[in-house]
Parts: sequence; structure tokens; C-alpha cells
Amino acid sequence: MEQNSFFKKHLNTIIFFLKGMLMGAADVVPGVSGGTIAFITNIYERLISGIAQISKATTTLIKKPNKTNLTNLIKRTDWLFFIPLGLGLLTSLKLFSNLITNLLTTSPGELFSFFTGLILASAVVLILKIKHNHKLKNIAYLLIAAIITYFLTGLSSTTLPSNPITLFLSGTIAICAMILPGISGSYLLLVLGQYETVITAIHELNFLIIIIFGLGAITGLLAFSRVLKHLLHKHHDLMIYILTGVMLGALRVPATEVLASTVSLTSGVIYFVIGAAVVALLQLMSLKKSD
Repeated sequence: MEQNSFFKKHLNTIIFFLKGMLMGAADVVPGVSGGTIAFITNIYERLISGIAQISKATTTLIKKPNKTNLTNLIKRTDWLFFIPLGLGLLTSLKLFSNLITNLLTTSPGELFSFFTGLILASAVVLILKIKHNHKLKNIAYLLIAAIITYFLTGLSSTTLPSNPITLFLSGTIAICAMILPGISGSYLLLVLGQYETVITAIHELNFLIIIIFGLGAITGLLAFSRVLKHLLHKHHDLMIYILTGVMLGALRVPATEVLASTVSLTSGVIYFVIGAAVVALLQLMSLKKSD
């Protein structure tokens, strides 16, 4: 019995690590969100709730730095979830940053066809999970979120200097997008003109840039997660509709990339189906695990 419990505990750790790797791989691709992967793999609400708990405890510790509040922060942190997830995400960013950037150059049509299928199938799954609350108001919010996101993802990139202030603010903005399904933090980095700087820094282990960007990301993550947790708790189904709308609107980026590429119709459809199949497989695995 103890051996089975031990194995199950470590199996969950491996699963969280792999899900972190999937999130990291998605975050590298402009137009694709790690938050989408968190939704697909059924860890989104635990992720947001866990970060919000850390944020609340950290704020208390900063206001009153004492041993009791430090102990409270340690106890409130979901270590068994965040350590393997974070390690998976960082491992993926290091391993895939160069691979993904190469694929964006050599096979953009296939890559974005895959993610188009992944995102569209995810949106369908999210709507199907809401069985009894298909109100006209919710559908209207979905459409509004999709339209706003569609126009936001059409923004042209700007050229901002890569100084500490810009990198810090870019980290703050990008991380908020990364934890929203559909909105790509990488895409916003492109818009801000910081994508190449950050990706190169990760690949070459430029710790100065990574630390400045990371501090901005941590700041944005701790603040925004509490807002998201509150909204998901108070208006769960409505938020699912809004987040689904964001995902659908964000399809503009990968769909545009597919149309602009030289990928054949057959190859595009095949990779699209593979992306959708990944979502279906993950959902089946999730259902079996819950049974």
C-alpha cells in the first residue's frame, strides 16, 4: 500500500513536470499561450489559485516581516505542484527556445497549423464543460472577448530599447498574457520589440536580462493571479466564456501565419488534426484519471 502511494506521488510529479514542459514550449511560440496548455491539461484553476495564495502570503510578509508570516508563506505554497511544473517550464524554455525559433523559420505553416488545431479544439472542450449555463449574456461576452482579442493580436510591433525598465515592464505584461488562455505572452513581446532579446538571453543564459525580466514577470504574476482567482470564484462560468472568447480571437495569429506560409493544404490539415487530437487525448486521459 505504501509503495503504491509512493509511486502515485512521484507519478503526479512527473505529470506536472511534463505539463510544465508543454506550457514552456507553447510560451515560446508567438501567438500561442501557456495558459491555453494549462487549461487543456486541467491544471489552470489550481495554478491560478496557488499563485494567488502565494501572492497573498507574500504581501502579508512584506507588510509584517516576521517568522510567523514566513512560515505561513511556506505552508501556503503548493510545493508538490509548483516545483515540478516550474522545473518543467524552465527546462522546456531552455531546450525548445532554439528548436521552436528554428521551426518558425523552416516550417512555420506546419507549426501554426498544429497550434491552430490545438487552440480551436481547446475552445470547444471548454464550452462543452459548461452544461447548464449557455445564457445569451455569456455568449455575448464570448463574442466581445473574441472581437477585442482579434484586434489586439493585429497590433503592429514597435521598436523599444532593451533597457532594464523596458525589460521589467515587458516581463510584467507578458506574464499576465501567458496565464490567460489564448493571449500569447510571446506575441506581446514581439509587439513590444523584446522577443528576440529575451529568447536570445534564455538560449545564451544571459542572467542579467533573465533576472530583470523575471522580476517583472513575478511582479505581474503575483498581482494578476489574485484578480483572476476572484473572478473565477465569483463568476466561474462567465469567465470560462470570456476566456474561450479570448482563445478564439487569438486564433488570428496562427491562422494568419498558416495562410502566409507555403504549407500545402494536405500538410496543414494533417497538423491541424494532430493538434486537435492532442487535446482529445488529454481529455480522455483526464476522464480516465477522474474515474
